[in-house]
Amino acid sequence: MYVLIQQVDTYLLELDVAQVKLLRRLVGVEWWQPPSGYCLKINFDADFHSLSKTSYAEVVIRNRYGIVLGSHIVVYKHIHSTFVALPTTCLHAVRLGLALGFSYVIVEGDSLTVLRKVQSSRLDPPILGAYIRDIKCWAGCFRKCDFQHVLRVGNTVADLLAKEGLKVEMGSYMCEGVLDFVKRAVEYDRLSSL
Repeated sequence: MYVLIQQVDTYLLELDVAQVKLLRRLVGVEWWQPPSGYCLKINFDADFHSLSKTSYAEVVIRNRYGIVLGSHIVVYKHIHSTFVALPTTCLHAVRLGLALGFSYVIVEGDSLTVLRKVQSSRLDPPILGAYIRDIKCWAGCFRKCDFQHVLRVGNTVADLLAKEGLKVEMGSYMCEGVLDFVKRAVEYDRLSSL
């Protein structure tokens, strides 16, 4: 029975990868791409619950083979808007990469506003500007740190984990892996980038 389930899962995954490749050709959608060389990719996303003023930040770290080196869901209380939740999550992604001792990283998320501001030399409004300055300051501690935007469809793993944080209302940290319900999305990303 277990072998049959594995075969069905493998078949479904192959269909998913074929669909991704077909869609990519037809629509030109941007999917998750692995980093090159020794660089690691740190994807981040956040979900915000306005009634409880709570943000759920998710960070996923992967290598050039698409293998997850770590994932982290963090719950932030007293967050007043999405405009604060997203830079807070980006800052967390940068600080987590430093705390784990990485030197060459690409920080990637689907928050175009935050990523543009991090790459800009202009000063930002007081509240958002403080987060952006912190992100830039911490990013300067890496040997190399690039920021990239990816469409939400290319940030699926981080998005799923942030939504799960919203559902269960708790954080988690996993070294060398992700929660079970996201493993298929990780494999999907990995195979579609081949």
